[in-house]
Amino acid sequence: MPTQETYEDGMDAFLDEFEEPEQELSEEEEREQELEKVVQHAAEQALLWREEELEWQQAKATDYYMGRPFGNETEGRSRVVSTDVRDTIQAILPSLMRIFFGPENTVEYEPRKPEDVPAAEQLTDMANYVVRIDNNGFLQIYGAMKDAMVRLLGVLKVWHEQAERTEGYEYTGLSEAAMVELEADEDVELEVRGSYEVAVPGSPTGFITLYDALAVRRHDEGVVRFEAVPPEEFIFSPEARDRDSCEMMGHVRSVPASELIAMGIDPELVEQHKGKTYATKTSGDDLEVARRFDQDQREAEHDEHDDAREDCWFGEIFVHADMEGDGTTSLVCARVIGDNHELVDWEYCDERPFAIFVCDPEPHTLIGTSTADTVMDIQLIKSSIIRAQLDSLTLALNQRLEVVEGEVNMADVLNNEVGAIIRVDKPGMLREVAHDFSKTGGAAFPMLQYMDEQKENRTGISKAAAGLDADALQSATKAAVAATLSGAQQHIELLARIFAETGMKQLYSLILKTLVKHQDQARTIRVRNEWVEMDPRAWHANMDVRINLALGVGSSEEKLMLMDAITQHQKMLLDEGSPLVSQVQYRAGLARQVELAGFPNANEFYQPWTAEQKEQYQQQKAQQPPQDPAMIAVQGQLEIEKAKLRLDEQEMILKDIREKAKIQMDFAIKQATAEAQYGVQISNQELMADQATAKAIIDAAAKEAIAKAQGGPTSGQQGIPAGAGGGGGQAP
Repeated sequence: MPTQETYEDGMDAFLDEFEEPEQELSEEEEREQELEKVVQHAAEQALLWREEELEWQQAKATDYYMGRPFGNETEGRSRVVSTDVRDTIQAILPSLMRIFFGPENTVEYEPRKPEDVPAAEQLTDMANYVVRIDNNGFLQIYGAMKDAMVRLLGVLKVWHEQAERTEGYEYTGLSEAAMVELEADEDVELEVRGSYEVAVPGSPTGFITLYDALAVRRHDEGVVRFEAVPPEEFIFSPEARDRDSCEMMGHVRSVPASELIAMGIDPELVEQHKGKTYATKTSGDDLEVARRFDQDQREAEHDEHDDAREDCWFGEIFVHADMEGDGTTSLVCARVIGDNHELVDWEYCDERPFAIFVCDPEPHTLIGTSTADTVMDIQLIKSSIIRAQLDSLTLALNQRLEVVEGEVNMADVLNNEVGAIIRVDKPGMLREVAHDFSKTGGAAFPMLQYMDEQKENRTGISKAAAGLDADALQSATKAAVAATLSGAQQHIELLARIFAETGMKQLYSLILKTLVKHQDQARTIRVRNEWVEMDPRAWHANMDVRINLALGVGSSEEKLMLMDAITQHQKMLLDEGSPLVSQVQYRAGLARQVELAGFPNANEFYQPWTAEQKEQYQQQKAQQPPQDPAMIAVQGQLEIEKAKLRLDEQEMILKDIREKAKIQMDFAIKQATAEAQYGVQISNQELMADQATAKAIIDAAAKEAIAKAQGGPTSGQQGIPAGAGGGGGQAP
């Protein structure tokens, strides 16, 4: 007898015969499905960890930077917030930006072979052009550094943008030759607007035909772009130890549907995920909201709903996956859409396009600590102290009153008008409760000073280092002041070095790889006021990046003085014919002086001096006939005589000045003596005339001495100049 289980098995087999067979997937589709699962799992884990462990810290630090309330405020008490986090970061950033955007190259490409030296120099110029001209590099790097100092990490994303630029020109009176030339240009679309004939005597037909036309020129330009990524849009594997070993990195954000369609994504797929964003917020700490100055700012409500601008969740996830089925993994970029991270497409890539800035890297972790972390507790303590001081000061200025209930008019007591009358039934019905500010709020000032000292010890930022506190530096020796400034600058120098070795080094490496990979034609750019053709096709993508931060060698003024001493020593060695210095090195020293002075183009002051020019100069010098030793000796003697003559002239001038001063003093004594003995007023005009006569005689004598030293005519041949001795008084 069949059992119930036998009956159910038979029904299952019967139904299986009528079920549609599952469609078999190709190997490529199976690998894409596996990739989608890997991406979904990694993205979900990273987003969940970011929300639970990271984002609340970033939002808290942002609130401290903005100077927002802590949440422990009491109604009716002071709510002031100290801004130590913002003050510290704003004091550090100017020094950092001066280091990275000063006259010197902070990052350079290192050639691996001698023949790579010209390419490395060109590439450094090209990368600086990409950073400072093609992109608003100052603000983007400034934003990434501020994110790192406030929100634990700053991220720059690098990509290649293929942009088409169109320019239109209207031409009138074009000849047939000009028309043929424009039509031959493949990048120009020519539209003839009209033609007319113009009489030209002497031409074969007596007239020529001219054209009016519209020319549209299309430029297909490829440019390397980079921008600072908001920290809430950057995800990575929580267990990552560093950037290079991180299993997954991604950039996820809400993107308008129209932009996704412009990227080439299927409109039906976009429509399916339109309006769906990834939102699993449970803690309420939203970094995007915290970054706004107005925390309640939201997208404006529009009367007409714009479907094209409705957002979709979109991400670019970089993971390692086996897409060939051979057991080896490769780095791929997977583009996903929707809150479930559905795979759109993928492609192989050789690098994650993210440069990461971290203030204080912690070993074996991708994220360390930020500048805000070192100051937030100090800001909280100082705010509490200042609040208590202000409350104490308020009580001292507005004493509390003790009143006898029923004997005082309470409306008068509650009236805060200055000088208002308080009505009482009998005297003594109210009195002030004394509050001494010096014993309460005033006693907290040493604690505030102590907290400021703690902040200085942690960050290196102090009034003395900024040159603002005269009391801190008065009566101090030069060595003590230098030690104070050096100690304060050590923190900034260390931070600059860390930023250079992490984010800046990664940024320039990504720029190099992007240029070599995508720029397939030469490009002419302006470098140091010269137009130079750059061809990345001849460069090596694996060229090393070298940090060139001259930290610890003084300010720009000190470096300029040092370079001045170096160039003087180079000049001395060149004059002596020493093989230690060549014209190339001497010119390089002069060029570095110009750069330190703040002028980017040394070619405006000194001609370029290359090895080829050096060789040409030496050949010309060798072709010149050797000088006669006797002539060299005569020239040397002439130089000695000229030097003696200059010394004699200087001595005569000094003697003349001394004689004039003596004459003036003698005249003053003579005038005072005459007035004292005889009581006679001496005419100032007579004395001035005598003084002019004496001066003329002395000048003539000086000229005669100089002329005699130079071998010219003397006063016996020339005579005393007219007017000498013609004064109104007797010459001394």
